[in-house]
Amino acid sequence: MHLAGGGLEPPLLLAEGATPRTLPDPGGPALGIEAEIEYEGLRISLEPGNTVLCMTDGVVEAQGPDGEFYGTDRLMKTLENLSGADPRLLCQGLAAELRAFEQEGRYDDITLIALQRSLVADLEEIINRR
Repeated sequence: MHLAGGGLEPPLLLAEGATPRTLPDPGGPALGIEAEIEYEGLRISLEPGNTVLCMTDGVVEAQGPDGEFYGTDRLMKTLENLSGADPRLLCQGLAAELRAFEQEGRYDDITLIALQRSLVADLEEIINRR
């Protein structure tokens, strides 16, 4: 998989039963700021069942009613609790946690993209090699 930063938070790698970990930041300016820019990006290999979560800074910068930020530690704990969820349920579960945390409304945009390497794709690849 080839990832470009485009101004997003560094991506996270989620593997069932393992602590989520931050991948190296692919870097680069926010997408759309400059007309003709090339992003170097980051190449990673996903094991079957692993998920990459990409998000905007609105996730860790979400604020509770007392002004406290959601933060990276709280994000990692939430993701540990959602371990093993498929990408749609992972995003829905995290979005629900963020709404409950913010209570009084959103201060920043929140975008979540979860990509998971499926076991089915691997089986199809093996069959197609024959």
